[in-house]
This record gives sequence, structure tokens and C-alpha cells, in this order.
Amino acid sequence: MGSPETSMSVDSWRYITESELSDPNLAYPRVLTPNNRSNPRGVCLLINQRDFDQAKTGQERRDGTDVDADIIERTFIKCGYSVNRATNLTLRKMEYLLDDG
Repeated sequence: MGSPETSMSVDSWRYITESELSDPNLAYPRVLTPNNRSNPRGVCLLINQRDFDQAKTGQERRDGTDVDADIIERTFIKCGYSVNRATNLTLRKMEYLLDDG
């Protein structure tokens, strides 16, 4: 077994249940693991592409992506990440954000 500083019992782990992820009114505390206690743990770039130029892509509006993005954002915050969220970026803006952001 590892030392007390690096070991953690299975019972002390906090798991996110499906009902917790589905409740938009809940705020979740950050969970830091023994292996990574930096705060924030890292940065999550969340791009929610709901609307498209249908004439160019043939892709229709994707209703419901805002709800999905909310769930993903809360999940990463719960895991200790800082979340940068962008919605409906053009290709040029997306490339800029990924290259220089």
C-alpha cells in the first residue's frame, strides 16, 4: 500500500450521478484527487456549435446543444477545471482560439 499522503480509500471518492448531471440548478463543489491538487487542474475549452451556415454545410440548427454544453461545463468544473466556453464560432474564430487563444 502507498503512504497515507498518496493513498485514498475507495469510499472517499466522490462520483457524479446521472441525476446530479441532469439538474441545472445544482452547484457542485470541486473535487481534487490525490494525484493532482492544483486548482484549477487545467483549462477546458468548450465549443458549442449549435448554428451552421445551412447553405454551405447542409447542417441544420442543432437544438438542445445548450443543455448538453451546460452539463459538460458543470462536469469539468466539478472535476476542478477552469472552463472557457464559446458558442457558434466561425471557422476563422475557432482557428484563432485554438492557435492563439
